[in-house]
Amino acid sequence: MAASAAFTTLACMAVGIQAAPAYADSPDCNPNITRYRGTPITAVLTPVITEWDSFAIAPGTSIDQTRTLTQVNSVSTSVNNSVDFSSEDKTTLGSVGTKFGLSVATSAGSTTTSTLTEDVHFNQPGVYGLYRGTERVEGQWLLEICGRTGPTTGKWVWVGGSAGTGTYVTYTFPDQGTVSCAQAEPPGTVRAVARARLHC
Repeated sequence: MAASAAFTTLACMAVGIQAAPAYADSPDCNPNITRYRGTPITAVLTPVITEWDSFAIAPGTSIDQTRTLTQVNSVSTSVNNSVDFSSEDKTTLGSVGTKFGLSVATSAGSTTTSTLTEDVHFNQPGVYGLYRGTERVEGQWLLEICGRTGPTTGKWVWVGGSAGTGTYVTYTFPDQGTVSCAQAEPPGTVRAVARARLHC
């Protein structure tokens, strides 16, 4: 079975991405429409295996069956450690993808699945793993409010201090595939973390 393509990931298990916020020339806003927004300033990516199954094929044998993967981890979206967040906070998660070039979940949810199965057809001896995984994305954001300058106009202003910062967690869209002891995987990827579970 052909291995699925891994997500494009950074080259280590947890990499910090930082972008310094700029408040000069603050853009306009309408305080009657949007009260506040969160601007993400850091993102740390960690590959996570969420469902898993492994098996071995002895020489001269084959497998042609449906395998069930077991949940081993789960990642949930959250803002300030809460999984119940506002529409403005959803925009904050959306900004994570825009700022750091990632495709991430922007609504309340998790990677949990009820049942995950996969049909396998192997005739080569070896140790194999079936995985579903993602990249946990977590970091900090700055809280900006729309400071009113007129009836329908305003400027974005950072709140400042500890009240003006927050945390978030989201995840990239799941990757699912097969790994084996016979093939090395790029370090820092979901596939590499999956292969490590085989203890080759």
